[in-house]
Amino acid sequence: AYVPLDPAYPAARLSHMLADSAPALLVTDTKLLARLPVGPELPVLCLDARHDAVDADTNPDLAVHPERLCYVIYTSGSTGQPKGVAV
Repeated sequence: AYVPLDPAYPAARLSHMLADSAPALLVTDTKLLARLPVGPELPVLCLDARHDAVDADTNPDLAVHPERLCYVIYTSGSTGQPKGVAV
């Protein structure tokens, strides 16, 4: 599953979204990475950087089921904190 992040959001909102969703990996590019509040504990994959160890010759063998989580989108948060909605 993925969580779309808009780098134009305020840093506090992005920090909350990252802490709340607890991602296993952040996929971005080097230009946007500098604008995201990411700590050293979160692995980052920059798509515009070279990653020899990540390249694969085959597709992963993953079963896809309709009941599996696809993404989490955050609402505006009427209480002041964004709320994640699972899709």
